[in-house]
This record gives sequence, structure tokens and C-alpha cells, in this order.
Amino acid sequence: MHVTSDQLGALKDAICEAGTAALDGLQTDAEGTFALHRAEIDQLFSGDSVEDIVAALREGSAWARRQAQTLAAKSPLTMKLAHRQLRKGSALGFRDIMKMEYRLTSRLIKTPNFQEGIRAVLVDRDNDPKWQPATLGEITERDLDAFFAALGPDDLDFAEIE
Repeated sequence: MHVTSDQLGALKDAICEAGTAALDGLQTDAEGTFALHRAEIDQLFSGDSVEDIVAALREGSAWARRQAQTLAAKSPLTMKLAHRQLRKGSALGFRDIMKMEYRLTSRLIKTPNFQEGIRAVLVDRDNDPKWQPATLGEITERDLDAFFAALGPDDLDFAEIE
């Protein structure tokens, strides 16, 4: 399901009035959906690194170049973490994925990027975050490893909730 940005106001109003029933039967033109670009997405996002993916997007179709522009505004650290997370998570079971998510979240909220993202989008609303590190090339595998490492006694323990 895809809703264009010019339809969001009406959709919000409908949800406020009718709750989630407002979503029943919602249909939009397929234009703009990922289904139209599925083969291209599979090809462009198959790179072994975020740098490979961004390079492929920059050299791709007009749609691909727009995606590269969108990614250029995102946190380089978060993009690299998400890339590793998707690759690693595809081979994990539910509990291990939840542990990985917990580790990443526990560490990400303590980074300057978390506060900077909030500042740029919610506080100052200038949509001009100053990411640290500022480029993909500044992030090492060791930097990423630290986000995925166990939290010791603070790690997620399913025994506590069973």
C-alpha cells in the first residue's frame, strides 16, 4: 500500500474519525511503489558495501539517482549499521535478532548522531544534520563491531521474560 504525500492529510483525518477502519479498502495508483522498481532495487542494493550501493544508485536511472540523493542526507554511521544488520540478521533466529536490535538501539541512542537527528528534524527543523562521522569512508569495521558486541550483564536476557 502506498499513499502519496498529498494524501496524508486526508488519511490522518480519516484515521482520527474512523480509526484503522479508514485503511480498509485503501487503494492508490501503483505509480511510485517499490513493485515498479523491484528488479532495479534487487540489482542496485546487492552491493557488498554501502559505498557500492550508493555508487550503483548514482550511476543508475533517474529513480536510482533520486534514491542516492535521499541517502546522501542520512547518517553514514546509521546506513553502515543498517547494512550490516540486514546482512547479519538474515541468518539469525528471532531471539538473536532481538538481541542484536537491543544492542544497536542501546548504543545508538547514546551517540551524538541521535541527538543531532532530533535537533535537525524536531527542534530546529532545519533538516541539516551534521553527522559524526560525516562520510562513509570515515567509518571502520571496528567502529561497527562495537555496536554489535554483547552488552555484558546489560544484554537482553529472555530468561527474565519467560
